[in-house]
Amino acid sequence: MTFFNLRFLSSFQSSSNSASGQPSLRVPVKQSTTGHVALLRCITCCVCVLVLSQPAMGQTDTQPKNKSGVDFSDWILKQPTGAEAEFKMPSRPRYVERTFTPVQNQPPIKVRNHIGSIKYGELIFNYHDLHTAPRGANVAKTLDGAVNGSVAIVAGKLLSHDKIRYGKYSGRQFTYLYSANKKILRVTARVFIAGRRQYLVAGLMEDEQFDEKKVNSFLSSFRIVRPDSDLPPKPSVKAKTLTNG
Repeated sequence: MTFFNLRFLSSFQSSSNSASGQPSLRVPVKQSTTGHVALLRCITCCVCVLVLSQPAMGQTDTQPKNKSGVDFSDWILKQPTGAEAEFKMPSRPRYVERTFTPVQNQPPIKVRNHIGSIKYGELIFNYHDLHTAPRGANVAKTLDGAVNGSVAIVAGKLLSHDKIRYGKYSGRQFTYLYSANKKILRVTARVFIAGRRQYLVAGLMEDEQFDEKKVNSFLSSFRIVRPDSDLPPKPSVKAKTLTNG
């Protein structure tokens, strides 16, 4: 039985093999941990980091394949409605939705979390849409701010922070430790920005029990289903019926 506490929603602003037509994931190029953005810090304070206790990369050109020895045959493929993405988990995830307002006089942001339980931890997929899409240098600042804010909000220790890409979309992969409920927890996460949309996939486990193979298999199962489409998709415009008189 897993006990978890939703301390904050997701701050991360936010590969597939060539046979599927998906872009490759490239990892990593070492990146500075500077560039904390004020807005991202505000969002981070509302992001979903799970505090739980449970009893009993050089650059590459392709998305890492499942060479971990982890058996995917009984993993569940999820394609959440509206996410334009998919992932696999060994258990059926639960859905947790949170809404927050990081910027005054702006509409609230809704974060959609899908959380799967594993032994000693959790696997997390979430996404949300920003008010505006970061451009140019602001993409890197936003991603780095998400990394730094995620670690700072739990007074954690950043272990690694790398640049990655999913096709044309920039991202970060990072690992950090923090303490909760008298346990040391380890998190490895990937975050991407695709237009206005931010995706996060993360594995959180007790440090002494951290299953790197399982976590990396989960991270590598993430796919953007339509990588060349507008994210978020533009709302359809219904044609108006014109009448005479």
